[in-house]
Amino acid sequence: MRILVVLALLLTACGVATTSDGAPRTTATLAPRETAEMTPTVVADTFRVGDGRELYMRCVGQGSPTIILEVGGQDDSNTWGPAYGRPFFDQLQQVTRTCAYDRANMGRSDPAPGPRYAQDSADDLAALLAAAEIPGPYLLVGSSWGGIIVASYAADHPDDVAGLVLLDVAYPSTEPGMDATQANLPPEEWAAIVAAEKWDNPENLEHMDYRASIDPVAAKLDRIPAVPITAVTATLATDCPPEWPCEEILRDEAVLQAQWAELSPQARQVFVDTGHLTWVDDPEAIVEIIADTLKAVSSPR
Repeated sequence: MRILVVLALLLTACGVATTSDGAPRTTATLAPRETAEMTPTVVADTFRVGDGRELYMRCVGQGSPTIILEVGGQDDSNTWGPAYGRPFFDQLQQVTRTCAYDRANMGRSDPAPGPRYAQDSADDLAALLAAAEIPGPYLLVGSSWGGIIVASYAADHPDDVAGLVLLDVAYPSTEPGMDATQANLPPEEWAAIVAAEKWDNPENLEHMDYRASIDPVAAKLDRIPAVPITAVTATLATDCPPEWPCEEILRDEAVLQAQWAELSPQARQVFVDTGHLTWVDDPEAIVEIIADTLKAVSSPR
């Protein structure tokens, strides 16, 4: 569990929507599209994505853009609802069509050998959406490491992306000082953390090489389309190990996450009073933020 907490913090707040400097943010008021030619209300099945592998996906609700939920590292699609006994997934489907899935090696999806990279997961997502015949455009919602994956997908498939919601997602960079946890821990403790998260560690269920995944994603952030982007930043240290300098890490992380709001003229940073698992601590607030981002979609395709 400690390793999972560390991964969440590394590959890393409820109030009104604001910009990074605290000013109110105005948005358009266009609601998600609804058409008579809707895809089936419920999809729950596995779909072939290549190499003989299948991934599990569940979709509920109606409307467009479709929300695609991308979980954090070492989690599966149950994280969005049943695993925590929270109403988040059920509430979100009232907003528009919503899909969640299990990445390779997780949940009801097939295994895949490691090392795995963020690009592998983004490519799997593209193949899954095609195989399951889930049409775009998509509002991509990624939590923690899942935000890195949806950023990679958005850069590769800009025409399919209506917007992004990034739930406490660390801005991808391997430059010195660009990781809030690394900047506030002694070098020897940081080195132990990096060693513990290696892709072949038995507790790394996804076999994900987190460190080697960052640079390729960082290199293509400028290809993310100028769509509504909401970076949701947590303000509480409820899931930070108590022996760490948690307040300093949160402070620096908030500054670094503000860079997501620079990727698009329609981007903003929103602070919520939650821990790292924002939708677990306050599902109603996160549903409202996602709904506001959908309203900001100015021209659904």
